[in-house]
Amino acid sequence: MFDRLISLYESFPAALDNKIPDNKVVEYQLFWISLRGLFISSQLVLSRHIAEAYSIMSRSTEAAEYANQIRKDYSKAEIWITEGANSERFKQSFSPKWVGEETEKIKKAYKLTRDHGVHSNLSSTVFHQTYQNVGYQNAYTDTVDNKNYHRCLLYILYGYEAVLEIFLLCFGGLLSSNWKKQFKGFSEDFHEYLSSLQNYFTSEDPDIKID
Repeated sequence: MFDRLISLYESFPAALDNKIPDNKVVEYQLFWISLRGLFISSQLVLSRHIAEAYSIMSRSTEAAEYANQIRKDYSKAEIWITEGANSERFKQSFSPKWVGEETEKIKKAYKLTRDHGVHSNLSSTVFHQTYQNVGYQNAYTDTVDNKNYHRCLLYILYGYEAVLEIFLLCFGGLLSSNWKKQFKGFSEDFHEYLSSLQNYFTSEDPDIKID
């Protein structure tokens, strides 16, 4: 699944015939942020550096969110280029996030990874440490529990499929029919695979369960 997903990202420029309209350059730059994130986070999670992988995954989903907003309102491209992310103009222009039905999946991918990677808090240090009545319990760790490790691999796949769906919206009219067919096949196979592994997603983790 990783190989197929990475292949889809690598073939994306060729599927656009390497011709990027001027009004799509910013979205294309954001695509490359996500592509680089896929390569790096895949290497990290396969080496069991899960919190670090999630931090990059979170950045990639955010890049796709910016691309989606620019897709719907091109005036935001100039703000993305010229304003720092902490400027009031930037915050006002890109707030609120995750507006529209098309963002529901990527919003979920962002949530899956943000709490366990972006901040150097406890849950990013001892992965999935949960608070129960008797105190903190190490429910899972990123180096010992293979069941949790497999689940983390699926989270990365799920997140980058969601990212790619946004860029399909951004460039859909420009992408080749063959690329779209390959992406559809990947999505169908991945979600069939995901459905067969529901035991990896527990009721104790309602906020990060993939339905």
